[in-house]
Amino acid sequence: MTNVTKTAIATAVVIVLAISIGLIASSLKKLSTEEAGVMYDTVQHKLKDQVYTAGLHAGPPGYEFIIFPRVYKSIKYTSLKCLNKDGVSIELNVQFQYLVSLAKGVLVTVIKQFRDHDNFKKVVSDAAKETIHGACSQYNVTQFQVDRLGFQNLILSSLQTRLADFSTTVRDVQVNNIQRPYTYELVVRQKEAAKQNIEVVLQERPRIITAAQTKKKEAEAQANITLAMAQTNANIIKTKADTEAQAITNSFETEANTYLKIMKEQGLTVEGLLSYLSIRAIQKNNIQGINLDAPAKTNFN
Repeated sequence: MTNVTKTAIATAVVIVLAISIGLIASSLKKLSTEEAGVMYDTVQHKLKDQVYTAGLHAGPPGYEFIIFPRVYKSIKYTSLKCLNKDGVSIELNVQFQYLVSLAKGVLVTVIKQFRDHDNFKKVVSDAAKETIHGACSQYNVTQFQVDRLGFQNLILSSLQTRLADFSTTVRDVQVNNIQRPYTYELVVRQKEAAKQNIEVVLQERPRIITAAQTKKKEAEAQANITLAMAQTNANIIKTKADTEAQAITNSFETEANTYLKIMKEQGLTVEGLLSYLSIRAIQKNNIQGINLDAPAKTNFN
């Protein structure tokens, strides 16, 4: 055997070994403890029926594992907006954990429908979002406030029912935030403030009424005092006026009686009496230079 032949054989052996090593390497794939996979022959484009779990697995040269998780994974919605029973827009932060069934034939069916886990997760996420919208529409504003746990349980049961169509189980739903629109919150706060103001007024009402009644009684008492004083002063003034009027009346009566007596004693007429009184007044006041008719003559008969 010549050196050229030996070299050619050696080269062929090396090539065969390299190809063998490459084929063996491409025929071995490893799955972690959190992974499950189905073999896919990339050459013949065939999907095997067996589901493989953690370990090193041999298969057709160049095959691939279509991998799905063996543990629960999370889907989270941040600021998910939905309309509640009252038609009010609600913003939610929701998270839940899901796991596709690894039962025989189930995962293969899922892969045939959705190709890989990324597509499957997108479909599950869309279906879950639709389900959460449906749950949201069953609760009004008050129920969101007083029964958040009930709302969370409703989402869980609804997701379990809906995602069972995808051979997927759901657990641990968390609703971390239920936020209403700012304008709605503002109206609610104003309403609550108004309620508190009404309560304050209702509590203050008895005190205010009592104070008003007290002031009314004080005013009535003061009015009675004023009326009594006015009545007393009026009685005093009336009594004084009556006394003065009576004195004047008595004086006029006395004077009239006196003049009547003079007229009778002197035999005077009314004109004579007036002339007599005039002369007396002139004499009393020492008035001179006034010409008056002579007084009437006294009747001595």
